[in-house]
Amino acid sequence: MSKHTIHTSVTNGKFEHEAEILEMAKRFEAKRCKLVYTDSAEEQRTIDQNKGLWRWDKFLGNELGYTAKEMHYAMCGEIFGWYEFKGKGIPRKTTRDLTKAEWQDYIRDYERIAGEQNVVMPPFGKEEQ
Repeated sequence: MSKHTIHTSVTNGKFEHEAEILEMAKRFEAKRCKLVYTDSAEEQRTIDQNKGLWRWDKFLGNELGYTAKEMHYAMCGEIFGWYEFKGKGIPRKTTRDLTKAEWQDYIRDYERIAGEQNVVMPPFGKEEQ
């Protein structure tokens, strides 16, 4: 069983990525498939939450000697686990598709792991002045 995800929206009854969706449908010819609808406004994190996470990644990265991007992937690996690919550790999952509940768990774990490194994180939703 393979899983394919296309993030899209609907306007005037048409998918934003309609050509991609129709092309993917060809792969499932004569096969049973399941279409799952998720109201992203309810399930996914907000843009402000995403910006807050990158502020935290930058802050913690500066404290520990990493770039924001390096810190982001390091924390994904620490929280979600790692797998080996060509001798390199790759996070099993990233924050891209987290639901609000998973997001809350991630932020809690992030702050705990930072604390284990003796770093006190600033309040999550506040930009530096």
